[in-house]
Amino acid sequence: YRFEKMLLQNLQWKRPTDHWVLKYPSHHFFLPQLFEVFPDATVIWPHRDPVTVCASAGEVGCIMMGGVAGVEMDRREAAKDLLPALAMGLEYVIESPLMDSPNVVHVRYTDLIRDEVATAKMIYERMGREYSPEYWPQEVGLDRLIKIEKNFYTKTDT
Repeated sequence: YRFEKMLLQNLQWKRPTDHWVLKYPSHHFFLPQLFEVFPDATVIWPHRDPVTVCASAGEVGCIMMGGVAGVEMDRREAAKDLLPALAMGLEYVIESPLMDSPNVVHVRYTDLIRDEVATAKMIYERMGREYSPEYWPQEVGLDRLIKIEKNFYTKTDT
């Protein structure tokens, strides 16, 4: 995380900002290290159906490893290693006292999908930040341009 902080500082050198928004689905496995370098970080943890998470993580892992190894990965074989690793990681995270930190915002994924604007407002409130309607296309009348469906952003049929 020290290198990441230095990299982000360099990237904003001529365009200072008061905060960064980053996405990395495994930050929760490294909360002590993250909060050591970024003590004012807010981690948003969307709670999803574990079956869906395992399938998604397995697919992403196979795609990444297939790209590195240059061969098609056997998804069944990969799952044999992935499932125990995910279970062990989640047990570690759940037992971490940092899960109760005010810097960790727990969100039901179903709430996010049902009403992303209300969920975003709740997150901003928990972070002590002011919410702005310009953050969401629905709030400024641009909802015809995009739709959120199963984590993919696509053009809508208009």
